[in-house]
Amino acid sequence: MIGTGIDWRSLVRRGFAVVVIICLAVSWWVMVLPGTEPVTTHFSNGHPPVSPDRCAVCHVQQSQSLQQAPHTITLQRGSDDLVAQSFGGQTFQDPQANGVVDRFEIRDHQLWRHSPALPDPVPIDWVFGSGQHARTPVTVLPDPSGRIEVVEHRLSWYPGVGIDLTLGMSDKSPPKPGWHGVGKRLNADDAADCFGCHSAWLPSPDGRLDLARIQPGVRCSRCHQEGDAHLQSANAGQPEFSQPRWKELSPLESIRRCGECHRRDDQMTPYELRTTNPLLVRFAPVGISQSPCFTRQDRLAPTETGGKLRLDCLTCHDPHRAAETRSEYYTARCITCHTGQAGRAVHCSDKDASQNCLECHMPKIEVQPHLRFTDHWIRARE
Repeated sequence: MIGTGIDWRSLVRRGFAVVVIICLAVSWWVMVLPGTEPVTTHFSNGHPPVSPDRCAVCHVQQSQSLQQAPHTITLQRGSDDLVAQSFGGQTFQDPQANGVVDRFEIRDHQLWRHSPALPDPVPIDWVFGSGQHARTPVTVLPDPSGRIEVVEHRLSWYPGVGIDLTLGMSDKSPPKPGWHGVGKRLNADDAADCFGCHSAWLPSPDGRLDLARIQPGVRCSRCHQEGDAHLQSANAGQPEFSQPRWKELSPLESIRRCGECHRRDDQMTPYELRTTNPLLVRFAPVGISQSPCFTRQDRLAPTETGGKLRLDCLTCHDPHRAAETRSEYYTARCITCHTGQAGRAVHCSDKDASQNCLECHMPKIEVQPHLRFTDHWIRARE
């Protein structure tokens, strides 16, 4: 306002400077907070990582068990044998398309889909998923700049069921003609995230995915990215170099490392972080992070040997092998803390501790037909 004597431009400049300082301070504070380390990148412009076969020379037990783990087959080419076994000859009669039939066939060792949405069959380039829950096919469609985009097909394979609608595509409307009727098109950034979490090494020169050299499936180098330095040290007879151990991370850092692919809590909005969110059950690290068992673990007294009781993903799951299926295995871990003794968590008042804790506190939730996930938001339910 003219005549007030106030230098508004100066005030605006000072205000802007204050905002910048606050933003920098907040950024620094977030960077140094424990558990807020940046996401580990899964892209590389360098040479391939250490081969799993080389890791197996020294780490025999872990390598042998990892070969049977679902992580290793979570991404497969459309020409792989497991893909043929799942999809070859399968058909699907779509109730939203007047009973029109989709069909998958193997032609020259390559999986193809005959869809009523397109006049010609569609090649299946990759299949995501180990098959424990599902396998979902995708077709690669480079964008005009040469970056990789994919179409996530609206049909997936489910164990014991066969072909049915993919999660998130089970609406009641009939499929449209063209690629929109085949599935959902993912842009280059989303496609890169998908391949990055389903592979051990993802070369990306010039920002473009090199799918010819990708190492599909999650193996040693995806989680142990210091393998080159570790191997060089071992070859030089310097065993004092060791890779960082996950158990030396804080519990929050540990579950967020797993959450880089299984989803992290700090990637969620407050609205998404609610027990009534039906899709949250898919993301185990997010559920754990909200659980009283996790958030209150620092209150537990040390063990008899002076160690700390701890809860993170590795408390119950060995990443080098398939997850246990026996309820007593998990119940034994629950009662490590839930003893009711001084300095320990409360004892369950409804059931004997030797029974199944999971059916009440970590039940399996169906997110759509054929898809059930264990809810890792551990809590007392009504």
